[in-house]
Amino acid sequence: MLIKVLSSPINPSDFLYTKGLYITTKPSDSTPGFEGSGEVVQNGGGFLGWRLLGKKVAFVSGSESRNGAWQQYINVPAKICIDLSDVHED
Repeated sequence: MLIKVLSSPINPSDFLYTKGLYITTKPSDSTPGFEGSGEVVQNGGGFLGWRLLGKKVAFVSGSESRNGAWQQYINVPAKICIDLSDVHED
């Protein structure tokens, strides 16, 4: 599913990853950022994908995917998204 990234933290592990010191050496063509949140703008099909369409979700992105959260849009599997519909801002 395609998520428009609205926020993504910068953690110490992100700094280590960008320097090639976290778990494995950083691939030169990867985008950093291990987690974030955003709005689902397109789904890849399936019940869960349709259920999350248009909702705000939290997600994780693995370093092996070379698809980190520090970008405007990210593709991630629906099964790793957490629906934030019940989380309210005060």
